[in-house]
Amino acid sequence: MSMCLNLEVRKGIDIADLELVFNSINGVDLDSKKDQCLNVYMRNSRTSITIKYNLDDEILSECVDDVNWRVGLRAYIYLDATVHNALEDIKEFIINLSKQTSFEFILSFEYESLYAFKERGELHLSGDVGW
Repeated sequence: MSMCLNLEVRKGIDIADLELVFNSINGVDLDSKKDQCLNVYMRNSRTSITIKYNLDDEILSECVDDVNWRVGLRAYIYLDATVHNALEDIKEFIINLSKQTSFEFILSFEYESLYAFKERGELHLSGDVGW
């Protein structure tokens, strides 16, 4: 069973910063950048990520209030929910993203259910997710 998580990161993040975050995680393959898009594969959890960057979009996530920044990067995270601890790679990525960059972000399921967010330098992980 596959599911898609959505990551929206505040405008200003550089794709090189994101590549450093991924390179800090074992078992990650980065595909070449083309057409403002980066593809990532996490071997341990069989997770595929498509990242679109250099955006200037509105936030699509409906699960947060009073957020008014512009989205500069959007990631579509496709994971296999049948893989044991499928969310562990995503959790490690989110924690590293929070520590290694200063940018605010929102991680949600279908833009409706909040999984994690960073605001004012503080990371918040949803207890409902089970991480």
